[in-house]
Amino acid sequence: MCHYCHQFIHDGRLFILLQKGEISEQYYLSILAHGNSLLKDWLGLKTPFVKRPFQPNEPFCFHPNWLTVPKSKPLEWKFNPSLPEAKWEDYHLIFEGKRYERKHPTFQDWQNFYGN
Repeated sequence: MCHYCHQFIHDGRLFILLQKGEISEQYYLSILAHGNSLLKDWLGLKTPFVKRPFQPNEPFCFHPNWLTVPKSKPLEWKFNPSLPEAKWEDYHLIFEGKRYERKHPTFQDWQNFYGN
């Protein structure tokens, strides 16, 4: 999952960072545009499953049409060549100034844990 997709999933946190002035409006909007574009590619241009900027977005599973989403439709990895690709050893989280290391030492360990 690319950095933008990960940020898109956590759009509530992203919106808070925008409100605190820790990220730019352009960065915020580019993440929402990236995620919404992928959703439209997967579910069709008229999908109701998009995230709207500058407001809290309800989790998709609370949406009345959630059961109509084709959960079995295969997803494909899409790489954005304009974003840098990180090495597994570089993955970590910094939250409120504290660094958290990844829980799985290798990508294979992560795949085994999540059953991929």
